[in-house]
Amino acid sequence: MRRPFVVLLFFLLSGILMALSTGLRVTPVVMLIVLLLTLLLLLTFGNRQMLIIFIAMVFFGSYIFYIHSSAEARLLEAHQPMILQAELLDYLKLKGYYYEAEIKVIGYDTAEGYKNSGEKALLQLRAAEAIDIKALTPGSLLQLEAAELIKNLIVSNDSYDLYLRSKGYRYVIRGSGYNVSQIGSVRKWPLLSSSLRARIHVEEFFDRALMPKAAALIKSILFGNQGYMQEELLAGFSRSGTAHIVAVSGLHIGIIVLLIQKLFDLIGLGKNRTIILTIVLIYGYAYIVGFPVSIIRAGLMYFIYALAYFFDRRYDAVNGLMLVAVIVISFNPFVVFSVAFQMSFSATLSILLLYPRLLKLMKRLPKAIGSLIAITLAAQIGTIPITAYYFKQLSVISPLTNLLIVPCMGLVLSLGLVGGMLSLISVKAAAIFMLPLSWVLKYILVIVEVSGNLKYASLEIKGVESWHMLLYYVLLTVIYIVLSYSAVMIKKLRRLGKYELSANSRGHQK
Repeated sequence: MRRPFVVLLFFLLSGILMALSTGLRVTPVVMLIVLLLTLLLLLTFGNRQMLIIFIAMVFFGSYIFYIHSSAEARLLEAHQPMILQAELLDYLKLKGYYYEAEIKVIGYDTAEGYKNSGEKALLQLRAAEAIDIKALTPGSLLQLEAAELIKNLIVSNDSYDLYLRSKGYRYVIRGSGYNVSQIGSVRKWPLLSSSLRARIHVEEFFDRALMPKAAALIKSILFGNQGYMQEELLAGFSRSGTAHIVAVSGLHIGIIVLLIQKLFDLIGLGKNRTIILTIVLIYGYAYIVGFPVSIIRAGLMYFIYALAYFFDRRYDAVNGLMLVAVIVISFNPFVVFSVAFQMSFSATLSILLLYPRLLKLMKRLPKAIGSLIAITLAAQIGTIPITAYYFKQLSVISPLTNLLIVPCMGLVLSLGLVGGMLSLISVKAAAIFMLPLSWVLKYILVIVEVSGNLKYASLEIKGVESWHMLLYYVLLTVIYIVLSYSAVMIKKLRRLGKYELSANSRGHQK
């Protein structure tokens, strides 16, 4: 089988969805029995190995979903309203009526006394003006009084709740700024605390060196945190179809890898060392921005490519992508319900499969422009139903805006990364890079604001259901298979025609 991980992923997802829809409980004991039976069948029926493994993956998918969804809800025994101690894991960001942040519950009060927890939750904080938001940084230890347990996500199957579970949250907790106090800070590993301090320093440097909108944009691009941007500006990126540039994605990793390799080629470092150092830098960058799904996916794919290179094996990008999906889902099955996961994998798969075909249709255009249009269309074709389902709109102007903006991303990332790192050593030296960076960022902002305000920049789409998404991808898969099969048949017929022509020619000569 050419791409076994494609089928493996299908059966894994089938098991997860079966457990979600039917409540199937594959306990550790059942999974152990399945594993033993699988080994026995593999030894008995050697010619059916792949089929046996695929069926076992259905049970494995149901098993990991059961394990992650059957955790004990400890906070249910806490006093209501609750008194909690929690570690702040991220910055508080304004989301609608509340400031939100990820927290780890350290402990809580019960009728039997204080108990330890360690569970993650989403904190929603109202009346945040009562506290100093800027003083609360990752690692701050908070005392929350009169806190409310809004949602127990462990037992919920709501689509938004499943998305929250994909981020590792067990609960949604709501509190008031008047009932929150900072009682200390959690001691971090030196590497983690230094990276946080460096990130804060770089953010403050951009705030001082650039205009507010430009500073918010470069911070969003580098750190993948859209909380820096105002909702109106963020909506403009969404309407213009360029929201992907303000979320750390495979595009960022692709540009960073290209820049690193160009730099190391100039130095003459050699391919082996370049690949190893590239992996180190990718995961260093992922560590700083918090390991988003898109970076994990892109980093793992590059790592698999590196393994194939060093072990002299053929690298199949589609099979590699499916292997990465299997790995990521195995660690957290709820990631299937994450918008970031769905967008990242569907866009990447669509580019891998459709980009070569679309590029052939653009052969009359200049190579650079045709390539950019083809990759934009491929990504958009793969993500149309996801965008329509979650965001209720579809950008019409996306190919044009991406053509105008994406070529600038290499320059933006180069100037931003170099300027940000240099600011840790010398602010004056780093300021040299801020003038050209401000020009490029201003250009991007103008394009986004103008295109986003056009009357028909995006179409509003309502009433999209999950089965519509499934039907779209089934039809897209059928069309792709038919076209691929037709292309193969045409090639065979052409070869057969050439062979017959050659044979007739030789026969005529005789």
